[in-house]
Amino acid sequence: MKKKGFLIAFGIILSAICIWFVYMNSYKQGNWYLIDSNGDLVSRIGYEKTVGVLIIDDEKYFLLTRVNGFDADSIFYRETLFVVNKEGK
Repeated sequence: MKKKGFLIAFGIILSAICIWFVYMNSYKQGNWYLIDSNGDLVSRIGYEKTVGVLIIDDEKYFLLTRVNGFDADSIFYRETLFVVNKEGK
C-alpha cells in the first residue's frame, strides 16, 4: 500500500514539473508581426519588439524578441532574440 501511495505522489510531482517546464518555455503572443508588401502576414508569430535589421549578402534579417509568460521581475523571466528572414524563417 505504501508503494502505491509513493507512486501516486511521484506521478503528481512529475506532472507538476512537466507543466511548469512547458509554461516556462512558452512565449507570450507579442504585437509585432512580419508582413509582406501586400500587407499579408508572413509569420503568425507575434513578437514582443523589434531590435533592428541585419543585411548580409543583400538579404535582410530582422532581429525580433519574444518573452516567456513570467513577470519581468521574476528570476524565471526570459527574453529571447530571434533572427528572422523575410519569409518568417
